[in-house]
Amino acid sequence: MTLKQKRGDGRPNLLGNSIKYAATQFIKLDPETSVCKLTTRIAKTKKLTVSKSTVHLTLQKLKYPKPFPVQIPLLSENNRLFRIEWAQKDKFKLWCRAMFADDASFWLNHGKVRMWTKSGRE
Repeated sequence: MTLKQKRGDGRPNLLGNSIKYAATQFIKLDPETSVCKLTTRIAKTKKLTVSKSTVHLTLQKLKYPKPFPVQIPLLSENNRLFRIEWAQKDKFKLWCRAMFADDASFWLNHGKVRMWTKSGRE
């Protein structure tokens, strides 16, 4: 004897089609948004209390993954070779006469941003 689940068993889905459509529109406007911000935006516009996990699972079912960005080295192999060549060529210079400006820039998360994308697109 096997048990089959009858259609309609279980808790109904909290998010209707209009809310799913609104979520996808919010993602198209700001693909870098977090699930937390998306949940509060849905709660404000649709006046609906919904959990972050429900929104996240719904987006996954709609094939909107938020993959981790590809890790890219900050220096390419070609640039590394140029830097080594420059350092070896000029290692005997009088560096006391050189002046370096502090042009430091800081990257948060190495410039990586997770974005919502529809599956199949890049």
